[in-house]
Amino acid sequence: MTLPRGKLQSEQEHLEDITMIRMHVPDMTCGGCAAAITRALQSADTQAQIQIDLPGHQVSVQSRLRADQVLNALKTAGFTPELQAA
Repeated sequence: MTLPRGKLQSEQEHLEDITMIRMHVPDMTCGGCAAAITRALQSADTQAQIQIDLPGHQVSVQSRLRADQVLNALKTAGFTPELQAA
């Protein structure tokens, strides 16, 4: 199946808008925290792909949101995220 040219271009533009954001969240200490972080991020971007490393206190997010928007979503949820270099 061949996608119409406009559809293919639209998909490529969408992929270019997605960025990977990595954060250290020192106060993410349990499964409840991980669930709260997931809910906060998905309420800000329903299409966000989230990976959580609970023992390492690491959160990785693929999202169309800017890094400051992701950080604000977690701060609003009561966490203290620290942006990490990609």
